[in-house]
Amino acid sequence: MTVWRIFLLSSLAGFLGLAVLTLSGTAKEFQVKSLRIGYQKSATVLALAREKKLFEKALAPLGIQSVQWIEFQYGPPLLEALGSGAIDLGAVGDTPPIFSQSAGADILYLAAYPQEESAFLVLDDSEIKKPEQLKGKKIAVSLGSSAHNFMLVMLEKYGLRLEDITPVYLAPADAIAAIITKRIDAWVIWDPYVTIAVKNHHARKLISTISDNTEYNSFYILNSRFAIMTPKITQAIYDALSHATIFVNENRDGVANLISGLTGIAYDIQRSVLKRTTFNLLAIDEEVLKRQQEIANRFFRLGLITHPVQISDIVWRRTSNIY
Repeated sequence: MTVWRIFLLSSLAGFLGLAVLTLSGTAKEFQVKSLRIGYQKSATVLALAREKKLFEKALAPLGIQSVQWIEFQYGPPLLEALGSGAIDLGAVGDTPPIFSQSAGADILYLAAYPQEESAFLVLDDSEIKKPEQLKGKKIAVSLGSSAHNFMLVMLEKYGLRLEDITPVYLAPADAIAAIITKRIDAWVIWDPYVTIAVKNHHARKLISTISDNTEYNSFYILNSRFAIMTPKITQAIYDALSHATIFVNENRDGVANLISGLTGIAYDIQRSVLKRTTFNLLAIDEEVLKRQQEIANRFFRLGLITHPVQISDIVWRRTSNIY
């Protein structure tokens, strides 16, 4: 047995408590009995895959006996669980993986997909009519979320610095309560929260990724030890995500109805979100890497992450194999 393989086996001590593994001499990969997936209400493709049991069907021939689903309110707690090995797969916006990589978490980028709409929200009766009027205002955002990055980009675009506003770091559930009670002046958030706030809580969009014609990516992220030790399962996960993405694109109304029942979000809201969202599974190519690296560099330049990161260092490749 090589020193490298001895090291890998010894490093599984923490992982073994979270997934049942046995070494197969023929398949040349660790056989995992269960797959643990972290998801958010915004993860449409994962929601469809859960309801249709797409992962169960795709992975059963590879020894997966169960798929467990763990819901998270937003990305940073999901990435914390993913990096620690508490879950194996998750879907998040562009910013949480950057914070996790800077902190040394064990993660890999599997694939990208276009991000749902994000927006600066203010109440209908707010005196704020244009982005420049955000100066001196309290703006809620989830720390380390995709909305955090969108906030920084838009502040810079409209001639404002982070020091010109008072950021209030809140989880989505706390932020929506804060804006309704006018304890904050604006809220930067993603769908479906954008649509829920506009339709149900007298909010309006001040700026959004759609109105500003800006595109951002979200990502499917894997625990790196899981991905490296189960290359066949990882490839099957990628293929299942591809099939689910195609299905969502071709069946939006039906998917909206299905996900509404699953998440409790009203059908008209879910349908509105899906109508505005682009669904594609994107490889982590040079263009995706460039965009993500620019975001990482911005957060480091502003002192919001403590260590610089190189995104290309933690990208899953189909040739990844420890043997």
